[in-house]
Amino acid sequence: MDNIRELAMKKILGFPIVAWAAVLLIGGYLIVKYMGTGTTATDAAAGDDTTGATGDSTTTSQPVFIIDKTADTTTDDTSTTSTSSTATNTYWSTEAIGWLVAQGADQGEAQTAITNFLNGDPLTYAQGLLRNKAVAQYGQPPEGVGAVSTVGSAPASRQGTPPCKHTVKGSNDDNVSELCRIYYGRTDSATKLFLMAHNTTLPTVATEKYAPGTVVSIPVYKTSHYFTARHKGQTLAEVAKLNPPVSQSELLALNPGVSWPVKIGKRVRVQ
Repeated sequence: MDNIRELAMKKILGFPIVAWAAVLLIGGYLIVKYMGTGTTATDAAAGDDTTGATGDSTTTSQPVFIIDKTADTTTDDTSTTSTSSTATNTYWSTEAIGWLVAQGADQGEAQTAITNFLNGDPLTYAQGLLRNKAVAQYGQPPEGVGAVSTVGSAPASRQGTPPCKHTVKGSNDDNVSELCRIYYGRTDSATKLFLMAHNTTLPTVATEKYAPGTVVSIPVYKTSHYFTARHKGQTLAEVAKLNPPVSQSELLALNPGVSWPVKIGKRVRVQ
């Protein structure tokens, strides 16, 4: 025993042999342990990242949740949605009037029909037809209407096939617009000018009413034609002579506001 005690007390490099033995045992244990688990000595020194801050292997760190905002399809209940500029009666009326004019309706009549409809004002039979076309094309106005408009009774029927005469009966056939609609199926400005040009003894304002009993000439409708004024083709008489069978009075009706004789190069309507 004395020999063992004496050996244990011997020192190497200033440290007892017993201390060196303890270091070797601990070092060997750590080498065996971490080589078996694939953990390097550096990892061991840094600490096992699966343990908590206290080093307790049974304690796990708090989970980290990653929120993918690009996948969030929910909406905030507190947010407000602005009304689309297309979901207004103003936008609806603009589209409807433009479409009606493109279909052959007169700009003024389309404007009046749609405005009266939106305001709930009475509509003539012709205006009611324009309203029906607009609603069929675009649906009801998105903001509703003031009230249900009353619509006038159906217009008079044809009294013949053009060329013919039409005797005015009442409020349903007493103006140029209604007569154009009855006989030509359209109410654009060019068509009304055409009809008035063949009735120069009657009022030349499209909105003026004809008294019951008035006889109106209904010619066969012809597509508009124009003449470009040239030398010896500037006065009413010269243009009429060069474009039979149009008369001077018809030229006046077909070209309201034109000053005669016209300048060379001016286009005038002759049919």
